[in-house]
Amino acid sequence: MFASTLSELHNGFAWVVIIGNALSGLWALVCHKVPSLRSRALWWFTALAQFTMFVQVALGVAMVNVQGLMFP
Repeated sequence: MFASTLSELHNGFAWVVIIGNALSGLWALVCHKVPSLRSRALWWFTALAQFTMFVQVALGVAMVNVQGLMFP
């Protein structure tokens, strides 16, 4: 039960990682054209988006260890 839940969490959280990093990148690109949007919040959001990647990797490692999968 735990392994399937972990797998579903890993798959679902991937969308959080993708959307968060896409929004962060889009915000940074817009800041090149609109300098008034540059703020400390951009860097905090970028750091948060990158932290989600760390969590995603940790979930993947836990899933591999629990299910005994081989690395692709």
